[in-house]
Parts: sequence; structure tokens; C-alpha cells
Amino acid sequence: MSGEVGAALPHLLAATSPLTLARVPAGFLPWLAADVARAAFATGKGARAVIVAADEAAMRALADTVPVFAPEVEVLSLPAWDCLPYDRASPALRVMAERLAALHALQAPVKGPQLLVVTANALAQRVLTPFRVRQLTRRLAEGERVERDALVKLLVANGYHRTDAVHDAGEFAVRGSIVDVFPAGEASALRLDFFGDEIETMRRFDPADQRTTGAAAAFTLMPASETLLDEDSIKRFRARYREQFGANATSDPGVRIESVKALASQPASETILAALHVRQQTLPAAVLRGEVLPERIPTTGLIILRDGKPGEPEVTL
Repeated sequence: MSGEVGAALPHLLAATSPLTLARVPAGFLPWLAADVARAAFATGKGARAVIVAADEAAMRALADTVPVFAPEVEVLSLPAWDCLPYDRASPALRVMAERLAALHALQAPVKGPQLLVVTANALAQRVLTPFRVRQLTRRLAEGERVERDALVKLLVANGYHRTDAVHDAGEFAVRGSIVDVFPAGEASALRLDFFGDEIETMRRFDPADQRTTGAAAAFTLMPASETLLDEDSIKRFRARYREQFGANATSDPGVRIESVKALASQPASETILAALHVRQQTLPAAVLRGEVLPERIPTTGLIILRDGKPGEPEVTL
């Protein structure tokens, strides 16, 4: 980025009204995003930069390109569901795993320049609260004592799908004393070898050929789905069902506990999220204004990409 624009960034970030840069070359956007992230961190307030891309293609392009020009900038991607509202299909496990990994990473203190890249659809979509994400997260390490069957139950409760072999994020497989799992937020799958109730070894492997690629000391097990059932969420669903359809609705076969569990395992079950959780919030409330409750996530350096001429979008700061 030119020295003149770089020197002007602190003044741009402090502006009280939106500023639009017109006819910005597409190849310049990664430099601009990286410099805004650096300037946001340089304020000393633990702030991050946020880019709102028009669609997932633009989001992926920026997320892949920024680290090439600015390796010190941590890039977090938060995509929208890859299905239409009330469609008869669920979002891909990979998408939900990536969303939850980003929401978990947003709660950590900012230790360096950080850039959050979202799409316009993801910006308007409700997400789980930070407390709920933390509540469903667990740290596992080599040498830790945990029953294999208890781990399997935890994986199922956190939305992981059991398969014969792990190929994608959000899946796990069990073969004797070995548990393979592809956790949300991890770049590769993990193979846990149990000796009794102890994780004896932990190794990374490539899901494509199932070969080990290296050792791992520990990892954070995050939920792989946003539709998670426990005793409290089922009670909330039943209560809200009764409020919506009347006092006699709890005798409806469709609201029995077994029926609720079966519903959550069906495609497009994400449409009942609002009835399962105490509270959800959108990203503008959660991130852009820094008003996450009970925590605050300070943010500055908001960039919104708008369609302009081909290859020359407008950028609003």
C-alpha cells in the first residue's frame, strides 16, 4: 500500500461517517484489508478489522490472499449456511464447523493484527452466543484420562456424525481402541489411540489416504453443528411449542422427547434453532458494535465491499 494511504488509515478509522473509496483495483483489496487490520491493532485497544464481502467467492478470495501478502495477520472466515432459508437440506458440516471455529476464536484476546471476513448473508444470520459456544468446548490432550465411550457420547452430543472412515470436518469413526475425529477449526483430522481410559497417543492424519502426517499434543474439541440437543434445550423447545400452539400441545406426539430428538437429526432441522436456544444474536450486535454479552469484542476498521465496475469494486470504510 502507498505511504500516503497507509499514513491516512488512523484518520480513516476515526471517521464518524462512512467513507467510500471508488474504483479500487481488485488486486489492491488484500493489501488494503491487511493494512486496516494492522492499523486497528495499532490503536492499542485490542481491536480487529472486519470485511463484509458480497458473496462467499469474494470472501474466500480475500481469506486465501491476505496471508500471502501479510503472514502476520490472522484471518478468520465466517461463511453463511450453504442452503436457502427453510430449504429441505441442512448446511454442510464443513460450513457449520468453520462458523463455530470462528465464533470460538473471536472470544480469545487479540494478540496481533486480526481480520474477520464475513459475507453479507452471514452478517444477517443469527449465531450462538459466546457463552453457549464456550459451554460446548472442551480441551483434550495426550495422556488425559477420559472414557472412550464417554468421548463418543460427547462427539454425538456436539453434532459430530459417526462414519466408517473420517473424510470431512464434523465426522468421527471408532475402530476398537482408536477414535478418529475431524474437529471443527482444525486443519487436519486427529487419531486418538486409547489405552484403557487414557489417551495414549494423538496423531494427525490425512483423510484422503488415512496416513499419519505428524504428532499432536492437544486440541480444542468444538461443536460441529449449531443444532445441539440437551435436556435444557429440549425443555425450551417443548415450552415454546406449548406457548405457540396452546396448553394442550405438550400431549401432541410431535413434541415428545423422542420426536424432538428425531426432528433434530432430520435435514433442515436448523430451522428450529430459535426454539432450542435461550438467546441468539446477529453479528452486528455480536461483533461490529462490540456488544457481545456478557463479554465485549472490540472491533474497528469495518470494510464493506460493494459491487462497482468489473474488477473495480467500491470500498466503504
